[in-house]
Amino acid sequence: MAMPMHPTTLPDYLDLAKLRADLRNDATLAAKLGITRTSLSQMRSGLLWPGDPLMLKIADLAREDGPMALLMLNSWRAKDAFSKSAWDELLARFRQTAAAILIAIGISAVGAPIGGATSANAAPTSGHAAQAHCILWKI
Repeated sequence: MAMPMHPTTLPDYLDLAKLRADLRNDATLAAKLGITRTSLSQMRSGLLWPGDPLMLKIADLAREDGPMALLMLNSWRAKDAFSKSAWDELLARFRQTAAAILIAIGISAVGAPIGGATSANAAPTSGHAAQAHCILWKI
């Protein structure tokens, strides 16, 4: 099964946590999370939602951003459309802000002579400018 670039559902997070933590199955994932296999199964089926600390642990195992995971969790477990809409709006604003920051870092880094680059058009080869350059190419 191909994993999405970033998880968008709780089962995606659980699968990615299992994959990135090199765990064989849901039983080992449940043990690593300190929950029962039944609880994990109920989470997969939408009958049970993790609490915030457990969601942060799942995100950590998946090597994903914890605050983003909490925003998504609150959207998924919202009990009414009005609340879900508010959480989805907050999530969208968070993503837009993150994208704007990455773009700003990239724009400021493109002309910076880092790691021996001598031309303003040369790609940075090390440091924060190089990281921003690589991130921008992935967007």
